[in-house]
Amino acid sequence: MSRESLYRSLSPKGNPTFKTLTAIIHAMGLRLSVVEKGRTKKQRPKPKAARKAA
Repeated sequence: MSRESLYRSLSPKGNPTFKTLTAIIHAMGLRLSVVEKGRTKKQRPKPKAARKAA
């Protein structure tokens, strides 16, 4: 992705596509994830093996 395309996509009048955003995220060495609303890492349910032992 060229610098001009990046500036155009991220400008106030730009309309970046999901493909553009994922390319930017990948180029930055980041990962995008989707999690259930209202949950945090601490609230994840325990694995089944841990529940049986408890």
